[in-house]
This record gives sequence, C-alpha cells and structure tokens, in this order.
Amino acid sequence: LLNQDASSLTGNVSDFKYTLRILFAKDFIGSLITIAVIAISLTIPSVFYLIVKNTTILTNNITMGRNIVVYINSDVDSLTIAKYKDIFIKDKRFNNVEIILNNEGLIEFTDRLGISSDLFVDDEDKNPLPHVIVIKPNVEYLQDKKLDVVVSDLYSMPNVELVRVDKDWISKITSIIVF
Repeated sequence: LLNQDASSLTGNVSDFKYTLRILFAKDFIGSLITIAVIAISLTIPSVFYLIVKNTTILTNNITMGRNIVVYINSDVDSLTIAKYKDIFIKDKRFNNVEIILNNEGLIEFTDRLGISSDLFVDDEDKNPLPHVIVIKPNVEYLQDKKLDVVVSDLYSMPNVELVRVDKDWISKITSIIVF
C-alpha cells in the first residue's frame, strides 16, 4: 500500500512538471502574467476581509463620543458662559466641563496660523469665533441612545448654535464597514 501511494505521488509530481513545461514552453510571459493575475485576484478579497475585520475589532473597543463640543453664539457675554458652565458642572451626566471663550479661541487660532490676531480682526470688526464648551460625559451616558438625549437637551438651550459629538468620525467608519 505504501509503495502504491509513493508511485501515485511520483506520478502526480511528474504530471505537474510536464504541465508546467508545456505551459511555459509555449508562452512564458503570458503564463507568468496569467498566474500573477490569478494570485492578485485571490489576494485582494482576503486582504480586504482582513482590513474590515481588524477595523471592526478596533472600533468595537472605542468608547463612542468621548467629548461633546457645544458652540455658543459669540454675542453671549462671558458671565452667561460661566453660568452655562455652572449648569453643566451640576449636571450629573457630565464628568468634566471646559470653557474656551471666543477671545481665547482667536488667540490660539492665530498663534497656530502664525499670524497676529490684529491682522485677523480689526478694532471695529467683531470676533467671528463662537464660544466653546467642551463636555466629557460620564461613562453611562456614552451609549448611543442616552448620548442622543443629551445632545438634544443641549440643542434646546438658548444661544446654542451647534453641538458636535466625537462619535461622528466613528459612525462614518462604521458605516463603511457595515455596508
């Protein structure tokens, strides 16, 4: 039985060698290109699957929406912004609250651009940047449904122009993966 398997294997190897000789003898370059195309066409789906699978695994461990950024109308004075901060600090849904007044934002913005803030805003011009309040919600409010409720509550406040959640970029990645 062992001799029969060995002779069968030897026959298969010799048939394979014969097929390769015939294949490459007629059109060597064409055969190489055909083999390369088949290899690439088998590799692309495998690589794409691995990328999607690894991205899915990585994004499942990310806590959605770590920060909520609330943009307040620039016409609001700093005393009102301080009242907003006090309201947010007392709210048990929020862990940390940070204020960036529009003047501070303008200074940081122009510093990063490498220009003077005087070149950006003249004396008679008004600072176009809004006041910003960065809120870090407690962990239990990072779930999608609870986070949506928090965002809608923030939108209902007066002088709030825009509310952005850090989960937006994660949602875009997830929509690409789930398609």
